[in-house]
Amino acid sequence: MLGQIAQIRNNPTLAAHNFELALEQSKQNLDEVTQVGNVSAQVRVKDVQGLYYKNLLAFKREQLWLWFIIALAVLTVIVIGIFYRASRQKRHYEKLLYSAQKQELAFINSHEVRKHVANIMGLLDLMKDITDAEFLKSKKYLLYSTEQLDIALRNVSPKLSD
Repeated sequence: MLGQIAQIRNNPTLAAHNFELALEQSKQNLDEVTQVGNVSAQVRVKDVQGLYYKNLLAFKREQLWLWFIIALAVLTVIVIGIFYRASRQKRHYEKLLYSAQKQELAFINSHEVRKHVANIMGLLDLMKDITDAEFLKSKKYLLYSTEQLDIALRNVSPKLSD
């Protein structure tokens, strides 16, 4: 404005000087505005970088939790599988044990107990037509077979209670 006033008053040197001063002030203002823009841009870049790092840390934390949950799920499945397998093996071995006990009891019944019962029945059949001397001898065999039957039944009793 001072340059225009000096021009109107026909003072070209003063007008040129004032225009130069105005031009320098405009350059300074432009530099200051540019610096403010640069600082503002840097602040925005730093804000964006800070937000990026914050989001990156949150992502890493969530990723870590996800891996932890996956590992926990896998371990849970493994433990359940182990328990399931152990229970199946236990049931299998219990069936085998039951089958072995059943076979043992069948053997005892058919050989140990039935043998003595057959002896007693045979002796009783012989005793139908015997004399006194033979009766005493048969009585002795009958008593022996009865005692053996008692012993066999006592051996079977604990096996049945198991």
